[in-house]
Amino acid sequence: KLTIENIKSMEHLRGLMNVLSLEDVKLCFDLGHANAFTHNLYTDEWNDFLNKVYCMHVHDNDGVNDLHLIPGMGNIKYREILEKILSYNNSINLTLEIYYAGREKFYGERTISDFYREAYKAAQKLNL
Repeated sequence: KLTIENIKSMEHLRGLMNVLSLEDVKLCFDLGHANAFTHNLYTDEWNDFLNKVYCMHVHDNDGVNDLHLIPGMGNIKYREILEKILSYNNSINLTLEIYYAGREKFYGERTISDFYREAYKAAQKLNL
C-alpha cells in the first residue's frame, strides 16, 4: 500500500487523495499533525478520509507545536479520536512517533531509559 500522510494542509491532502484515487492509496493519519497544524482533529472534516486510514502516527503536542511527545503529555484526547477512527477500521497499524532528543525540557529528570519505559506504557494504554 502507498500511504499519504497529512501534513499541514487539508487542500493538499484532498488534492493528493483525489488525484491518486487508486484503491491501494491510503492515508497515514498523523494525529499530532491534525492537532497542531490543521487544528481540526475532532471535526467532521476528516470523515471523508477515515475509511482510507491504513496506519496512524501517534504522538502528542500542545495544539500549536509539532512536539512529538509521549501520548498523554499534551492535549490530544486519544480515547475520543481513536474510537472514532477505529470504528471505520479496527485493524489500523499504530506507530508511536515520539522524540526525546531536543525535547529534554519536557521530560525533566527522565533518563532515556525512563522515556522509553513511559512511552511503552502510554502505547499500551492506547490499545482499545
